[in-house]
Amino acid sequence: DGGTGASTALDARTNLEVGILYFTPEQYGAAATYNSAVDDTAFVQAAIDAAGNWSSAAFARRVLFSRMYKITSSLLKRPYVPIVGVGMARRGLMSFMSSGPAMDFNITVNTSSAFLDTFSGFRIDGTNATGSAYAMRISGQKIATFSNIGIWYFDTTEHSVQLLLGCQNIVLEQCYWLGNRLHERIGVPWTAGSFPTTITHRGCVYEGGLSTGAEAVIIEDSSNCAWDDCCLQ
Repeated sequence: DGGTGASTALDARTNLEVGILYFTPEQYGAAATYNSAVDDTAFVQAAIDAAGNWSSAAFARRVLFSRMYKITSSLLKRPYVPIVGVGMARRGLMSFMSSGPAMDFNITVNTSSAFLDTFSGFRIDGTNATGSAYAMRISGQKIATFSNIGIWYFDTTEHSVQLLLGCQNIVLEQCYWLGNRLHERIGVPWTAGSFPTTITHRGCVYEGGLSTGAEAVIIEDSSNCAWDDCCLQ
């Protein structure tokens, strides 16, 4: 049950729930276990691309993180492709980058990539990140939920999560920022659209700073930013 080429019926693993297909980096060349000497970037991106290219409207598709993956350049999010793991302690991405985001949810990179997605149950780990590397750039993303996401140990010059320009109806629920020098940046709302920028935090925790100059959240313009049941530590 797997494939290495173009999307076919064998490229996805069917969940016990009818109509849900899982794409995994292992189907596109990733090994079964994590190895810090092996770059998994191309394998993870191939799984995201395959899920984005799936042609049948009869199936929902998701990318499943089944372990930690080493990445050395930004992963580009594709349209309508949820990414899931089974818990932030055991699944996700290990950033070995020196600049840019590990996951790029940027409408200027892919203009059709910014709608109706969910992301849950994994972490982005910056223990090996340096310079201006960070975890996520979310720009132009609309109607999306990030739940049980861990953003850990980015001791770099950039905020580990950056919500910028045109984010509409974003929910971050039970997300855990741990040991980052700069946790989160909420940028100036997008002036090109008439919709409000609504970013809702529920039960999120910001804990620990790795070096001097640490801060939790910087909000450059709070006029359209909503906070609900937010926990800050």
